[in-house]
Amino acid sequence: MDTGYEKLFHAIFRQAVKDSIKEVKKMLNERLGLVFSKKGVEEIILKYNDEIALKVKRVVFEEADDYPNVRGIITYRKLKAINGSIAKKAIMEYAGL
Repeated sequence: MDTGYEKLFHAIFRQAVKDSIKEVKKMLNERLGLVFSKKGVEEIILKYNDEIALKVKRVVFEEADDYPNVRGIITYRKLKAINGSIAKKAIMEYAGL
């Protein structure tokens, strides 16, 4: 592959990951904001930041790998699943389970 195209692909991938991480964090803020204070939500997101980033990178990579067969709704559902798993962990930890 041409170096120019590789750089373009990497830039697109990085931006997609950045945007998707932002979306998951926004979802977590909305969901966890019902249970925790704003500061508590920020601490939870900080605590799980690496896990969120890793899971989002996998989703974005799968989307790129499956292109053009994958649709945005599938990716959105996967991001919602990441949101759900992190929220569940945080709530279970808070409840002492």
